Amino acid sequence: MKILVFSDSHGKYERMAEVFSRDKYDVVLFLGDGLSDFDRLQKSNMTSARMIAVKGNCDLFDGTPDERIIDLDGFRVLMLHGHKKNVKNGTSILEYYAREKEVDLVLYGHTHSRDIRRIDGEKPFYIFNPGSIGASGYLNPSFGYIETVKGQIVLNVTDYRS
Repeated sequence: MKILVFSDSHGKYERMAEVFSRDKYDVVLFLGDGLSDFDRLQKSNMTSARMIAVKGNCDLFDGTPDERIIDLDGFRVLMLHGHKKNVKNGTSILEYYAREKEVDLVLYGHTHSRDIRRIDGEKPFYIFNPGSIGASGYLNPSFGYIETVKGQIVLNVTDYRS
């Protein structure tokens, strides 16, 4: 299964559309702050890719949930933006919450910084932030790519280059 992950587009729809057009994906996930960009991408989607989003702190209320737990090829995945778990001050609250939810993978945004880690413990899990596709200034825009292969999960963050 091939999964494309965006977060924090902040009006940079064109970047999302360009990345989306590079390959075929089974699922496209959006982690908030730019729901209008994601909605536009979803409406232009001429493939059968599943499109799933959560809202961020900069998104207007439209009924999109703050978080979701979804199944991706047998992996239990928590999607959220991260602002309600105070991720700009570290991920300890988020990690505790992920343990409570018994997930295999946590996807979050908000910080605009990339993060890929395995969190060990009784039930290990991964934590993943694709950075920001809408980043500017000193941060390079980026997006995430996840692949599930033979019961394994492979996480990657890639620089956006137009």
